[in-house]
Amino acid sequence: MPLPEHERFTAISSGFSSICGIRIENGSPVCWGSPSQSGVPAVEGLIAISVGTHNHVCAIREDGSPLCWGDRESSFLPMPEPERLNAVSAGRDYVCAIRTEDGTPVCWGLADPAYDHGQASPPRDERFIAISAAILQACALREDERFIAVSAGDNRVCAIRTDGSPVCWGGGVPS
Repeated sequence: MPLPEHERFTAISSGFSSICGIRIENGSPVCWGSPSQSGVPAVEGLIAISVGTHNHVCAIREDGSPLCWGDRESSFLPMPEPERLNAVSAGRDYVCAIRTEDGTPVCWGLADPAYDHGQASPPRDERFIAISAAILQACALREDERFIAVSAGDNRVCAIRTDGSPVCWGGGVPS
């Protein structure tokens, strides 16, 4: 997948066979890879973007509202509105985000019950600063934790501590 030449981005996310970014000059999305990404909406003012495992994409507009498109039914299931969101992460068949108002998580989707392991059912009354969705799990960072970033993958999760050191756990993590 060649990268688009002469493009500059504020955010970028990759899925199974596509990559999407937010253009620095106007906040519009651009995607490349999977042919199905031809349905990218012509919008501006995006602040966050995430491509799921099956090339469904969700983004957050400047006003905090979600915008989703792509291959999976979870992209089009009822989304949290009129809630304002400030972070988003697309998993296999679901999407999770963080509410701007109080830092609590919200998830929607999970059209395939064969993969439902509770990953789209976040804990209630918890406040988070970051969230990452994968195939079978979603992870988030509480505001009081000693981490600054988290990334969930197919079989493992990695996080960055406040001192910059990484920590990973799960299947296939080298020791």
